Amino acid sequence: MKKFLQIAFLSFCFSLSINQSNAQQKLIHYWHFNNLVNYTTVAVNPSTLPAIKANYSTLDTNKAVVAYKILAGTAGNVLTYWDNVTPGDTVNVRLGQPAGLGYRPRNPSDSMQLMFYIPTTGYQNITIKFETQKSSASAGGAIDSFDYSIDSGITWRNSGVSLLYASNVTTWTATPGISVNINSDPLANNNNKLVFRIRFGGGGTTGTTGNVRFDNITIEGDTLIATPVTLLNFSAKIIAHSKVNLTWQTTSEINNDYFIIEKSIDEQNWIETEKIKGAGNSNSVKTYQTNDEVENGIGVIYYRLKQVDFNGEVTTFNPIVINLNNNNLPTIISVENPIQNNTCNIKLFSENQTQLTVTIRNVLGNVIQQTSYVTKGNTLLNLDVASINNGIYFLEIKDGNNIVSSKKILKQ
Repeated sequence: MKKFLQIAFLSFCFSLSINQSNAQQKLIHYWHFNNLVNYTTVAVNPSTLPAIKANYSTLDTNKAVVAYKILAGTAGNVLTYWDNVTPGDTVNVRLGQPAGLGYRPRNPSDSMQLMFYIPTTGYQNITIKFETQKSSASAGGAIDSFDYSIDSGITWRNSGVSLLYASNVTTWTATPGISVNINSDPLANNNNKLVFRIRFGGGGTTGTTGNVRFDNITIEGDTLIATPVTLLNFSAKIIAHSKVNLTWQTTSEINNDYFIIEKSIDEQNWIETEKIKGAGNSNSVKTYQTNDEVENGIGVIYYRLKQVDFNGEVTTFNPIVINLNNNNLPTIISVENPIQNNTCNIKLFSENQTQLTVTIRNVLGNVIQQTSYVTKGNTLLNLDVASINNGIYFLEIKDGNNIVSSKKILKQ
């Protein structure tokens, strides 16, 4: 069992290392604005403002656009416009472009939001960079808040991003400019619905003269290492004397035809138990589950998952193990995964009163957090993870020296 856990852990660490960001990322989209013509010098209804196509895109300049849109829920008849500003700047410049022009979305910017529609199909570890300045000390947003959407702007996330305090006033930001990474979220990778947003605040945003200016907006990333399925977790639990429930989740699928469940009593000889249809292509979390009937008298049993492409290629994931004879251990019913809102909810059942130790380790095996609980019967554990950064971890639940559950989790 110990050897199995060591092998699984080392395999996971290797799979994580090949997804780390390269020293020099590739340019995906670029706006230099040097050919930007003023839209109008008269304020108009925001719905009439055109989007600005990327000057360069490895994917599609028609889909990579910057748009200045009214904030949802804003009341009243808001009028605004955007135009160019000269000179621009050379910080973060690409493709040999001169300083040229910059982009100037106008006030009242407290009613508006600047949207970057940035598909990342084929890329991972996404970084947004740009050059910026305020129009004056008293006008233009002093605080620019960042967030992003993985579903074309239906819902928004801000994990891993921060606030930019535009204290530079009328001077363009110094090299290297502003850089925002969202590489902690795997759902931003290989996503044709990714949107990055800037909202303006901090005073100087309600008038008609102030503005925040932008130049040399770039979207960068690493070329995605093509894996047909990104597996988030795979777990087994006893739900009856001779029945095991198997559950797994994926964060992305490419040409995934189906999964195969196999089991073994010696980790050498495997038999197929079931085929489960895959999602084909997906960029959202997908959950699968099935039940397996086991023979009486079997103690330890191993399960493993295989994934089969439409072209027949097979990927085999590391096996998991479950002890069917230890009926005195608590049963884990569910573990919230991915974790959101800084709380991991764990549902379990324990026949007898027992003290559980819940440990969170990082990918190097170091203990990040450890908490003890006394439980009996049906219990909901609300594990506070507010102090833990977003990322991938191992969650281990033990009853004394017995491992009740060990699984990979994602906080986002």
